Amino acid sequence: AEFIPRRKLIQIVNKNSIKKELTNIEPATPSSPDQVHAYQTPGAPRKPESFRKIMAILVLIGKPSKIRLFLEEGVSDADLPLFKQHIPNSSMPRWELRGARGDPKKIIRCFHGWKHRALSEFERRQWRVLTAFFALGARKEVTTGGHGYGKCPRIINHWVLGDSVVLPFISQEEFGSPGGCGQVMKVKIHPDHHAFNPLYSSNPNVFAVKRLKSKKREDFDREISMLKRISGDFEHGHLIVLSATYKHRGFYHLIFPWADADLVGYWEGIEPSPDRSITRARWLARQCRGLADALATIHRFPTFTNDSLLAGASPTSPNISRPRPKPNAPRKEATRKILFGFHRDIKPPNILWFPGGSKSSDDLGTLKITDFGIAEFTRDGTSSRQQLGNSPPYRAPEVDVPDAILGPSYDIWALGCVYLEFVAWYLRGWKGVQHFETERSTLDSHRAYRGIKTPTFFTVDKSTNSPKPVVKEEVVKPLRRP
Repeated sequence: AEFIPRRKLIQIVNKNSIKKELTNIEPATPSSPDQVHAYQTPGAPRKPESFRKIMAILVLIGKPSKIRLFLEEGVSDADLPLFKQHIPNSSMPRWELRGARGDPKKIIRCFHGWKHRALSEFERRQWRVLTAFFALGARKEVTTGGHGYGKCPRIINHWVLGDSVVLPFISQEEFGSPGGCGQVMKVKIHPDHHAFNPLYSSNPNVFAVKRLKSKKREDFDREISMLKRISGDFEHGHLIVLSATYKHRGFYHLIFPWADADLVGYWEGIEPSPDRSITRARWLARQCRGLADALATIHRFPTFTNDSLLAGASPTSPNISRPRPKPNAPRKEATRKILFGFHRDIKPPNILWFPGGSKSSDDLGTLKITDFGIAEFTRDGTSSRQQLGNSPPYRAPEVDVPDAILGPSYDIWALGCVYLEFVAWYLRGWKGVQHFETERSTLDSHRAYRGIKTPTFFTVDKSTNSPKPVVKEEVVKPLRRP
């Protein structure tokens, strides 16, 4: 659906255009053009009532002269959206537009005498000026047991959008095939309708939107459980950041900065034949160190006892619901604590590449860990076997050993496997990565993959009564000096 961007609305409905329209109707009071012209910026302090959007809607439906009735009754932009409702117990079927805010039963007199078609047009066209606006959540401070104020994760804004709300997307396309949890879309958000600041994006208006397959709130909460913690003041330069979330037409959506490629796409499509320069070697080393540090942050994640979840509760209003901060709310004392996190699905497709933000020759981009759909936090430092990533090549040896405890080593092993492929790419390019995968592909001994060749990095020696995992010879051989 089409929408009128905020700045374009300001340009179209200006003092001159308003004055021109008002001169065609009853003589206006001197303050009328200014009253209509006022504009309420989302999140700004309360200003005098604005009728700019009302005026735009009336122009769209060919009834600009009706603005006088709205001014007299005080039905302003703040009352939008208005909804058509059937009036029962009347001598003949009638429809009236009534406000969604305040008393829904209150009849708006300025619509008196309007025909059904005109009411429907007003209700339909109003959404062109009521487009959603997305922004980062505010930072929050809490007292930390006599040690002053400490930083808590940034609040993740969540919007509940009515079905008729128009999303401010200039373009959108599905990216890749649907995963187990949902579908990723590449969207371009109109610059007038977002306040994000993606530092590592080649296009600051392009974002990744993940639409979850499940419509259940508990599945949505589980999906963002770790993301909402790492997307704040503890955010790490090598961990993906969740910008915001919203619910629209029954589906939950997550907004992320757009990455130009995942690590596989970078190896194969962007740099299939890298130069073996010192600059690239240093970049590779910095990225490997950054990914390791990011993983260590997850494994021992600092937080507070009263860190917040989503901003605000899910509202019942059918229109756009924006988080409402409480600036005067008392600060609660919190104590610092450590949570033990596990990603559980480290692999090249879950590592994103963002192009460099500077013109420096050694700024070859930044790698960030993503996809926390099956990640979890625990208090005891051990992980469950119930949900592990479906990525046989990168699974850790302890998965194949009965009764073995799964801990941080599961993620560390997987990251080490990625490092080996990274080195193969540096030495021989994308063909080297493919060759390395082919060389280590053998029949899998795990019951879930028995009889299938998988490029795991280990095998299980079952020659004794106690099965013992060993690193495959095909993995070790290239590392040995001739």
